[in-house]
Amino acid sequence: MAKPLENSLDASAEFPPIADWLEALGHDGPFERQPATVAWNGVAPPLAGAVRRLIPLLKDPDANVRRHAVETLGNLGSQAYWILSVLRAGLKDRVLEEDDEDVRNLAMHALLLAGPQAASEVAGLIDSLQDDVEVVRFHAAIALGDLGCEARSAVPALTHAALWDENPAVRVEAAVALWKIDRKGPLVIPALIKALANNNEFICWMAADCLGQIGPQARQAVPALQQALQRPFKITLIRKGVALALKRVDP
Repeated sequence: MAKPLENSLDASAEFPPIADWLEALGHDGPFERQPATVAWNGVAPPLAGAVRRLIPLLKDPDANVRRHAVETLGNLGSQAYWILSVLRAGLKDRVLEEDDEDVRNLAMHALLLAGPQAASEVAGLIDSLQDDVEVVRFHAAIALGDLGCEARSAVPALTHAALWDENPAVRVEAAVALWKIDRKGPLVIPALIKALANNNEFICWMAADCLGQIGPQARQAVPALQQALQRPFKITLIRKGVALALKRVDP
């Protein structure tokens, strides 16, 4: 089974980014995105090198040159799509089946770098909400939330994920995405209130963070936020985040 997603969360708002907190506290989240490698031992991969040479030809004064460049790039694109599909299938198998933790974590990083199929399209991200790997579902929800109103067609899938996904971190991030997309608090506040009681401190923090963004519209969450403040948090910064959320919800 894949390592629990709650060990690596990423969010943003007025509160300090969780990635910064994890770094400051000496934690290492296995699902954080790593910088994409642009070269192998200092040499560009063949496909990347070919694309790099062809792109300038798209503006060549000779129409025949431009035509051949377009055709070649189209062929390379179809090959890249096929390669990405096979690559993701192999990496996903390692995430789900690998016994060695280091190899599994490397596979998770690689899978995130590969991104969902048709990652630039909402439809591709919606498909990723159904992925077998929880970290893929988690980052799909983040990406959809970042798209805002442009991802309105994802509302039904995100609603399902917020209510029924087996992983609490995915449920919370789906609720956060719903808020970012259509600002309809009643649709997400109950899910966030439930997440405040999760045993994982970061799940609680994520929920509080979003409730703080919602503000006074989330006033029904005040009792749950007050109760969350009574928890013996191991990380004091998370307690401060919950307190700030409460202040924003009920000034």
